[in-house]
Amino acid sequence: MEADSLYYDKGQAFAKARGDVIAIDTVQDITLYCQYADMDEYHKTTLATVRPVLKKMNGDDSLFIRADTFYMAPVVPIKDSIKIIKTEGKGKKKKQVEVMIADTTTVTDTADLRYFIGYHHVKIFSDSMQGLCDSITYSQQDSVLRMIYDPIVWSRKSQITGDTILLYTDSSKLKKLYVPDKAFVVSQSGPDKSKLYDQVQGKTLTGFFEDNAIKEVIVKPNAEAIQYSKDDNDAYIGVNQASSVRMRVLFRDQQIEYIFFEQDVKQKMTPLDKADLPNMKLSRFRWLEDKRPKSLKEIFE
Repeated sequence: MEADSLYYDKGQAFAKARGDVIAIDTVQDITLYCQYADMDEYHKTTLATVRPVLKKMNGDDSLFIRADTFYMAPVVPIKDSIKIIKTEGKGKKKKQVEVMIADTTTVTDTADLRYFIGYHHVKIFSDSMQGLCDSITYSQQDSVLRMIYDPIVWSRKSQITGDTILLYTDSSKLKKLYVPDKAFVVSQSGPDKSKLYDQVQGKTLTGFFEDNAIKEVIVKPNAEAIQYSKDDNDAYIGVNQASSVRMRVLFRDQQIEYIFFEQDVKQKMTPLDKADLPNMKLSRFRWLEDKRPKSLKEIFE
């Protein structure tokens, strides 16, 4: 750790750093930048405030996360549970019920594993992905980033929103994305001035990454789509409105290329010159490109 000033109380196992703080965890490959940091050595916790930014290495692509406050601590060991039968009541009211109790003999090994919470006004930036949400959590126990409260993720030319967004990672790259409710994905079709958008929405969305870019998503159930169809010469021929139980969306050149419809499919194709283009929007449509973090400088400023 380095900072403009450092204070350490060995008796209390407490340290504080002030001014241009840089704290590096070489074991977890995480770097923390902030102006104020308080560390409890006994409990192994860190509280970072005043423009904190956390840098997490993601292979060759570093992931930078900005929040108002960061709190980091060890992962709490998880104890297994045992089911027992317990008798409650007396006389005619006597009955047996199942009760779950903690098994104190087995504890999941979480040595050296840590988690962090970032809150509020979270911004995320990397070369391949950007994001916004109110709060974010990450645990090294499952390597999942949980974006909470009005989250947005941008991957190249695509935008994903939902109630909550879970990003699954491994030591080198993003593997999967999951939206458990109110899923919506939109990709701009054509130039900016055309304002045409390919859209898919449903209850849940599971996305898969390749080289840290979204490659495929599966939306189910109650899936709906609006897609602008093109001919072999890349000229628009119409807009396709469809619904089905399940949709599989494939991406190419950073935007939606194909949508496969499965189960109870309903479709309607409208020629482009007869379509009401300004109102070709699904119920959850939001195009939020103006909120997207554009550079690393924006994360630190």
